[in-house]
Amino acid sequence: MKTTFTIAAIAMFAVILGMSALAPAMAAPNDKANDKAKAGKISICHVELDDPETPEDESSVDLINVSANSAHNNSDKHPDDYEPFTDENGELTCDVPEEPTEPEVPVPEETA
Repeated sequence: MKTTFTIAAIAMFAVILGMSALAPAMAAPNDKANDKAKAGKISICHVELDDPETPEDESSVDLINVSANSAHNNSDKHPDDYEPFTDENGELTCDVPEEPTEPEVPVPEETA
């Protein structure tokens, strides 16, 4: 009888110990980490300026997708980056749209 009781006690202890080891892994993540995960991605036009010490012009503007947190936290390191524009097809582009020009109004000539 004592052997059966001992084996049952050891088995119960092992089950409780196993469940307590898994419980923290199943717990909800903390709010701060969860907020970072929910930040999502945004599109930006990343400006890579030319190195003045090289003779080639290597400046470029690329449309990239980054974490919203990353864009917010690194805006001081990349002050030239800007939001993309939507072209006539509804697609994002880094090409700056031309300002519409106003039609020239003819000036009436004076008659003497």
